[in-house]
Amino acid sequence: GELVQLLPGDHPLSFNQMRTRLIAGVSGTTQTLPGGLNIALNLVCRKYVLESAIRRAHFWGQAAQETDQLQTVREYASGLAYENRLDLGNTVNGDGVRFRGRGVIQMTGRSNYARYGVYRGSNFTTEPNNLLLQTEAYAACDASTFYWVAEHTRDFLNGHWILDRLVGISRRADLRTFRLLTDAAAVRNDVSRVTRQVNRAELHLERRIRYFTYAHLDASDSIESLAHGYLRP
Repeated sequence: GELVQLLPGDHPLSFNQMRTRLIAGVSGTTQTLPGGLNIALNLVCRKYVLESAIRRAHFWGQAAQETDQLQTVREYASGLAYENRLDLGNTVNGDGVRFRGRGVIQMTGRSNYARYGVYRGSNFTTEPNNLLLQTEAYAACDASTFYWVAEHTRDFLNGHWILDRLVGISRRADLRTFRLLTDAAAVRNDVSRVTRQVNRAELHLERRIRYFTYAHLDASDSIESLAHGYLRP
């Protein structure tokens, strides 16, 4: 129930519905969640030292958006748009669909699946092993948090993505510039710098800021309030 209580109170599902989904899982043509996601998420956050308020809030803000508020660990799009994307390592026909976004951070592309496989000493690029990132709770969470700590972060400058010599999105999260969440411009800047490492186009930035805000208020025991409150029983 702890993770569910980080969701905004205007979530389309009730607290009990979401709690059941995280524990038992959901398997459908549109949405899919592996059972036990609640346990796996807490486990990997400890494993990858996402325990400070700022790190947890940034990770949660991204994961909540990527999973449509914990409703699916497989992206809604088919993946066809990723065909022949060499920057994702998609060099074989069908790679776009085969390596569509999966996991709580929607890891995408043959190269990212392969890199995670090297880390785990397993094969996630041969079918049906690629599906483990949506059917196995630990893989869905661990692949995403591995990406979070292993990604070489970068900025978009003068029309090019330039590496900043940092490794791990947590190090971006640690570069906090806001003092209070009411400092909207600074919060937006901080969340934007993290978002670019997860979604280069910064899609749905406003939602990511909102989920980050909810998580940071909870993790930091702040007395600031939110318009819709949290999802509660």
